[in-house]
Amino acid sequence: MSSYGNAAADLRIVKRSGWTRQPWRNGKGTTNEVLRDGDSESFVWRISVAEVSESAHFSQFNGVDRILTQLEGGPLLLTIADTTVKTAALGEPCPFAGEVPVYCHVTGGKARDLNVMTRRDRVRATMARLTGDFELTAPPGGRSFAYVAQGEVTFAGKRLEADDLVEAIPGESLKLTVSPDAVVYRIDIVDRERA
Repeated sequence: MSSYGNAAADLRIVKRSGWTRQPWRNGKGTTNEVLRDGDSESFVWRISVAEVSESAHFSQFNGVDRILTQLEGGPLLLTIADTTVKTAALGEPCPFAGEVPVYCHVTGGKARDLNVMTRRDRVRATMARLTGDFELTAPPGGRSFAYVAQGEVTFAGKRLEADDLVEAIPGESLKLTVSPDAVVYRIDIVDRERA
């Protein structure tokens, strides 16, 4: 495995200005699509940032696994399948199945959250909050991303700021230097056949 040198010019970096903004069907929030594989209705995976303005039911997605991590705002209480209540605390990934009914109770005004959605029969995802400098390497048969929620990250002469996303090129190792105030999430998406 090599490290980034000249390959850094080929990196995929998605800035906030490249997001696609979509209002929720119920009008109670907005989804900002950061990146996806496939079309909008039959995506294989999707990374997005949602702005939740008031309590509401989440849209259901059959055959999709979801991971939600709250980025800003008061706690989000998720009632999943009418019984389970999970607190989507700041920085804590909260996984759930996309086809079950989920009601999101906004307890402290507007909130923002990072979402990863994956087709269960095709791929699986993991999300983790990282601290300190780290290497980003795509797993075998998969893809790896770093999302900067706060602060800045530098690598190979490039600088990422809040709401930037970078993808590691398969077979390469990307050494990221993180500012002391940075909040960064690693997202790995792996093909189920190769996992």
